[in-house]
Amino acid sequence: MSPDPKDPSGHATSSPARRAQRRLRVQIPIKVITSGGKTEIEAVSQDISWGGVQFTAFVPVSQMAGRLRLVFPWTGGKSITFIADVVRAQQLDDGHAQVGVRFVSLSPSSHVRLEKLLRMLDDSKGPGAAADAVDKEELSRGLDLVVDEPGELHRVFEQVAQGRLQVSTRDAWPINQSLRLMIRGASQDLPSIQLRARVLTVEWRHLDSLREGPLCVLTLGFEHPRAMLKQASEVLSARLPPVEVKSEASPDAHFEDPIIPWESAHIPLAEPSHGLTDGPLTDPSPRSVLEKRYTSRLRLLCLAWGDPETFDSQFKELTLGALAVPGGWPPDAWEELGFLQDVHDTAYGLSEFRKSPLRPPRPR
Repeated sequence: MSPDPKDPSGHATSSPARRAQRRLRVQIPIKVITSGGKTEIEAVSQDISWGGVQFTAFVPVSQMAGRLRLVFPWTGGKSITFIADVVRAQQLDDGHAQVGVRFVSLSPSSHVRLEKLLRMLDDSKGPGAAADAVDKEELSRGLDLVVDEPGELHRVFEQVAQGRLQVSTRDAWPINQSLRLMIRGASQDLPSIQLRARVLTVEWRHLDSLREGPLCVLTLGFEHPRAMLKQASEVLSARLPPVEVKSEASPDAHFEDPIIPWESAHIPLAEPSHGLTDGPLTDPSPRSVLEKRYTSRLRLLCLAWGDPETFDSQFKELTLGALAVPGGWPPDAWEELGFLQDVHDTAYGLSEFRKSPLRPPRPR
């Protein structure tokens, strides 16, 4: 076995996930269908959380293994259906089996109903109050992934459709931790989606020179049917502006914002969020035109920051070379580019080429 990945302080992050989501007592009759759908068992729930359920059933504990389907009653004759894996089971003295399961797949409608159920139980402060009154336990843990560019958002949705997504975070997350993932564009005209995800792998990496210290890179899987992920990704991608890719046959072709290969780009950074949400989040932080519309190009300048020769070379590519915007930079973006160049000139000096008196000034 490979050694556990550790955070910079030396603490292992791949130990079994501690319970980080509050369990709420709810005793209601439910149905449990064993693998293959051959046996339907009457059971009673004991508690439920965002990530799983504990229940009892009057059956031999040997019947409670592997993957199960659980059906909870819902209003209007509807139901909440969970596909779940058994994580623990024991035979009680009265002949019942006590079983704890972890959710592995929910449909979008069942996910919405689960969150409504959790809100109702958490607000009741009566029989449905928290089973464990520990302040650090939340109804759910979450990450908020804000993507600046349509091209990068396309790429994120493509990964979601394949059932895997890599994100970076500043904090350690345990393997097998279930979490709520909000993916959204930085501007209001870009689509967003909320998904159930689970941490599959954890690795600390130094992703680029712009951030101090390493970041925790998470590989996430999703707790939704694969067909649903593919369909949702296609629908969301269709709502994005088209992203043209330069072809080999047309070396002079231009495109709005080139997609930097995933290996050379930073893995998108996700920030922690807490609690259950009622809709798309908004981004309160002011962003420049370059940050909103030309993040890939801006990143190239950031990587060259502090080196006059490299910065000048990248700047020429952005203004006169292959990375120039077709038809010219918009005035507001051009002013920001000029401001960055002036700041860099003041802080680090001019390149040898730009020290020449024959060099033409930057157009204003």
